[in-house]
Amino acid sequence: MALAGSLKEFGLADILQLIFYQKKTGNLTLKSRVDTVRVLFNEGNIVLAESSKRKGEGRLGRVLIRKGVIKAADLNAAIEEHKGKDKLTKLGHIILQKELATREQIQQVLTAQITELVVQLFSWKEGMYEFTPGAVPIDKEIPLSVDTQGLMMESLRIFDEWSVFKGQIDQDSMFVRTPKPDEGLSKEQAELLGYVDGKNDVHKVGALYGQDAFQTAKDMIVLLEMGLIEYRKAGAADEEDLLPVREVKQIPGLSYILAAISLIALALSVAAFAAGTNSNNLDAIRAAEAIDELRSRINIQRHTDGAYPASVDDADQWGRSYIYEPSAEGFVLYSAGPDGVADTEDDVH
Repeated sequence: MALAGSLKEFGLADILQLIFYQKKTGNLTLKSRVDTVRVLFNEGNIVLAESSKRKGEGRLGRVLIRKGVIKAADLNAAIEEHKGKDKLTKLGHIILQKELATREQIQQVLTAQITELVVQLFSWKEGMYEFTPGAVPIDKEIPLSVDTQGLMMESLRIFDEWSVFKGQIDQDSMFVRTPKPDEGLSKEQAELLGYVDGKNDVHKVGALYGQDAFQTAKDMIVLLEMGLIEYRKAGAADEEDLLPVREVKQIPGLSYILAAISLIALALSVAAFAAGTNSNNLDAIRAAEAIDELRSRINIQRHTDGAYPASVDDADQWGRSYIYEPSAEGFVLYSAGPDGVADTEDDVH
């Protein structure tokens, strides 16, 4: 059977070390109350990491724009071309084929996104995990193979940096704008402020802006100190989708983890692994990916045309229309999920 259990009993660092040292190939799925993350391994190294809540595909173009690699008009053209492709074709493939960026530039951005997602996983206090061994898809056009041990050490270093905020802010923190006039802001600060709407958390603001969550958190602390934003207060209607600001604590040292790994590997080496997949979970992941890309197109159109589109023609993973409600301040976008009924547990945002 597959390796599965609670993160309270067997921590993320232990799981990653086990997969790395035993050179496992397969799918690691981690679930919390608010997110599902899938990490694919090939011979112990990470080849893909994606979140049902936070997708990196739409962010790729924004980061490349922020780095000065491509122009907004070229990104729009690539996104439009991508709309007509099959689901196996990624936006990065189109960008590479149109020679808008090099393979190395795209790999660098995607590797940074994997690192950022793994850092976020280390903040999980609870959740469930399942590792299912078996063949995983390899992107031949833009191959990724991230050294798991090196990534974990880098993630631990970055995670430790978040402790400087001492509970003030984390990747899930949400803010709303205050009535204070936004005078005297730099162009960059004004653009960042434009993405603060009470619905985008720090990670999403960074994704739309085109930079990592840690730098975005530092920039938003400045806006907070300037009195231009304030923490969003959770009401009865939205407590379930809001993660409270958590105190970020330093996790046990890496030396402790390494010392314990031999005992962990010995205890688990007799586990029998069997291939298997969760089709419902994969459908939800694909649906979330499509929604994130659609959100990026809507935001780009807002910045290009000065207003959000009145409607969207795209269909979700199950062939149904999205729930889309634009307004002057922002928009609501989600899929009613497999059951086709809005505002139920299987909705995909």
